[in-house]
Amino acid sequence: MTTESKRELQPLEVEPLVRALTAATLSGFVAGLIAGGVGSRIAMRIVAITAGDADQGAITDAEATVGEITAGGTVFLVFVGGGAGALGGLLYLAVRHWLADAGRWKGLVFGLLLLAAFGSAIIEADNPDFDRFGYRTLNIAMFASLYIIFGALLPPLFDRVERGLPRPSLRPSGLGALVAYGFGLLLLLPALASVGFLAQQKTLLLLLYALLAMPLAGLALGRANGGFERLSDLRGRPTLLAAALVLLALPLVVGTTLDVRAVVDIL
Repeated sequence: MTTESKRELQPLEVEPLVRALTAATLSGFVAGLIAGGVGSRIAMRIVAITAGDADQGAITDAEATVGEITAGGTVFLVFVGGGAGALGGLLYLAVRHWLADAGRWKGLVFGLLLLAAFGSAIIEADNPDFDRFGYRTLNIAMFASLYIIFGALLPPLFDRVERGLPRPSLRPSGLGALVAYGFGLLLLLPALASVGFLAQQKTLLLLLYALLAMPLAGLALGRANGGFERLSDLRGRPTLLAAALVLLALPLVVGTTLDVRAVVDIL
């Protein structure tokens, strides 16, 4: 192949990856703004209401004041949620082929998988606020539901963004696409910052497993099977299907064990 031919092929190879990464971070950011930002603010407000008059004005473990809503605090929560959502978008990109058989329910399935694997990152056993303010069971349920809401929002957003992204161009008509791609790739930075938060949790290895091992396993299964777009592609290869199910179950078993321990300790 000549050098000229390689230059012609390179955009075709890179563009799908860039498009997928941009769709993942943009859709994850929006879903995170809603579920992680607005959702967590609503959950905290409910905690403050159920905490009762005696706890109003108390300082939480995160150094927030119970019952006090500030614009700065809300903006902070929203953008932290968006950054974490960008990371969630990358997680969805890494595992979406494994969820394809769920069809229209893949968002709910993805949310449940996130909760199973990473629930203990938010539902922390050593966070005294779950016990100090409001009702423990309600608090756990509200913050667990953020994963479900995020998961339900993400896949349709991802599909819509991926379909709607035009090819980048230096022409005036293509500047909007360049801005979208630029912002989407820039969101990789807060996504990586969210990894730093998980580095303080027991779920970091599960995150790296999902981001790295699952896509690589999908490529290996695709080579062995002659294609891998969904788990049902492996029905005719029981050994490969069993291996795929084990790979999928491993982080869920570990994560669910951490979740159960956290919930038991809180209760």
